[in-house]
Amino acid sequence: EHFQDLSTISKPWKWVYLNLAKYIEIGQALWVHQLFCASAVNGMYSFHASASADAEYWNNTFGTGEIVIARAHIWQTFVQELMHTIAEESQINVELNDALNIKEVTAEAFSILGENGIIRAADKHSCEECTQIYWPINETSTLVPTVTDTGSSDSDVMDIYKRFVKMAVMDGIVMGPTHCAHDNCQNDLSNSGGGSLCDQHHLHLGSYCLVQDCSNRRFEGTCACDDHQSEWNTYKRYTTHNAHSGIRRMLQHPGKSYEWQPKAKGPNPQHHDDPNTDPPLPSNFFSPSHFYCVETICAPCGVIIAWAKFDQSESPTNILNFLGSVYPTEESRPD
Repeated sequence: EHFQDLSTISKPWKWVYLNLAKYIEIGQALWVHQLFCASAVNGMYSFHASASADAEYWNNTFGTGEIVIARAHIWQTFVQELMHTIAEESQINVELNDALNIKEVTAEAFSILGENGIIRAADKHSCEECTQIYWPINETSTLVPTVTDTGSSDSDVMDIYKRFVKMAVMDGIVMGPTHCAHDNCQNDLSNSGGGSLCDQHHLHLGSYCLVQDCSNRRFEGTCACDDHQSEWNTYKRYTTHNAHSGIRRMLQHPGKSYEWQPKAKGPNPQHHDDPNTDPPLPSNFFSPSHFYCVETICAPCGVIIAWAKFDQSESPTNILNFLGSVYPTEESRPD
């Protein structure tokens, strides 16, 4: 499914993922057919199945004593199949450095194929729901030309003056994906199952107190030094399972606030037309930061044209910058 290409001795080895490959490698001495890859992707999308559930299904249905499909195999299949699908649409073969783990493969593939959230497969999309014939408000007889050529039909003459209008809808979905808690850092978390820092800041602050402006070493088993253990204990008390259950019950009555509720950092609940003011910085990096929303540009039929993550607010500045990146010229904008 891929091979190594060494053009010169001084350059590192490269892995090339071929779009024409019928089998892909998802583990040591474990290769699967492209039909298996498509079924793994369809299972996740159609049934909202996790990689663990998909692996259990394959083992229970087709498993043997010699071959056991693990969660990591399904996730490897999912990533590579999506890479293959998008790369084939872009008519390129993805070339990455050798010996990358699956997390690094995902990040590198997105930098090559992601195009900053613009989905090229939806470019120039047109259907009956998204594209309509333009009808002027004041229709007069001057819009209909006089037929002078007897060899042309009326429909041919009318097509010259026919225009089409395409619509695109932009909206934000407040779903709060996480990112690094460090100041002005929007990198992915090194551990999405409980971490609060990206790979870079985790290496830099992995053994230090996560309270801002504190350079002391952590106390063993915590994320704070001896001087900030009270703040760490307060954080842990409000992030337990029982505390989350109480917060969920409180959410049944929106608009109410309680003294016992922790002042956790979160998105800036500003209105769209308010000034773009940043929320106050947190006093610690115990928990990850959250993006305010995922902004999408969609066709009326539901085809996604582009997407972006807004960090602090759905402000006019962020919206205009997003529109400018998707439609850089006047010709590229919807009619």
